[in-house]
Amino acid sequence: MIARPLIAAIAMIASVMVLRAEDWQAFDVIILGEVHDNPHAHVVQAEFLRKISPKAIVFEMLGPIEGMAVDGADRSDLAAIEDAAKWAESGWPPFELYAPVFEAIGNAGILGAAVPDFLVKQAISSSAIDVFGRNGARFGLHLPLPPEQREARENLQFVVHCEAIPRALTSGLVEAQRLRDAVFAKVTLDALNRYGAPVVLIAGFGHARLDWGVPAAIKIANPNLNVFSIGIMESESEAPFNQTVIVPSVERPDPCEGFNR
Repeated sequence: MIARPLIAAIAMIASVMVLRAEDWQAFDVIILGEVHDNPHAHVVQAEFLRKISPKAIVFEMLGPIEGMAVDGADRSDLAAIEDAAKWAESGWPPFELYAPVFEAIGNAGILGAAVPDFLVKQAISSSAIDVFGRNGARFGLHLPLPPEQREARENLQFVVHCEAIPRALTSGLVEAQRLRDAVFAKVTLDALNRYGAPVVLIAGFGHARLDWGVPAAIKIANPNLNVFSIGIMESESEAPFNQTVIVPSVERPDPCEGFNR
């Protein structure tokens, strides 16, 4: 029932594993950015996890409670992990796509960093710092974005929403992204303090951007940490990462179809 690792993806990533297993231990945090619904991306993540052997793994897909439940589940039983994660209720792509990742987690500590929808909505209507609270200054949420960056981020939100949303909404969507990045950074640093290095964060590739994603938030909180960001993508992108891995694309329905009805 569970999809097995894809031979093509494994063959492809052999050429991108530029670091030896022991070299990964020099990093405090490694971010594995992904295309959520691409099974090849998760095979690549699994191979990186086996190379890195992280002390802890933080998942965007799990809330804090689900993270604790998965942490205590039988690692040899994927069905038990799926149940502990409440995956069927999560809204994420089918668990079988993520199965290679969970097969590769080993004995690492597991933490969930998902931000509840109601808090995301609050950030859209107010701001990231209002929702995160005063400690959000640790991750720079109290600072206004540079005008060029805000414009670029708002334009990106407009494009990824198929240019079908009011322009006025894009500012709030940027604030929601800032909130998520700050929360992911906080949970990752908590994991680092609790388990030691290296810690892996698994999240969408947008959160892995060096310029304004989780790496930037971590840098503000602790500029002395050694962070390595990997963007696992279906095509080349202008988004900056320390390493980019291109995986085969998958067929999917037109994401803009629902907007254009």
